[in-house]
Amino acid sequence: MALRPGPLKKSVPPVTISVSFNPRLLSISAAALYLGGVTEWYVEEELIRSGQVQYRWLGNQRVIERSDLDQWVRKQPKLRGKMEAPQIVGKKSAA
Repeated sequence: MALRPGPLKKSVPPVTISVSFNPRLLSISAAALYLGGVTEWYVEEELIRSGQVQYRWLGNQRVIERSDLDQWVRKQPKLRGKMEAPQIVGKKSAA
C-alpha cells in the first residue's frame, strides 16, 4: 500500500500574542502620562525637586517608582462642589 503525499505547504493560522505589563519604574515623561497628562515640567519641578516624590537614577535618566506616584496621589485631597472661575490677572495700562 502506497502512502499518498500530503500537501506541499501546510497552512498554519497566524497567532497573535498580546503582552501587557506595568513597568515598576517610570521615566519623567511616562510619569507625567501616568498621572493623567500633567506636564513633564510639573513632575520635574513640583514633585521631584520639591522632594514630594523620590527618584532613582537608572542609566542616565531619573526614574520614579509607580508605587511612589500612587502614594503621592492618595495624599492629595479630594475636592467636590462647584469650582470657582479662575481670576485673570493682567497688566494695568498706564493712564
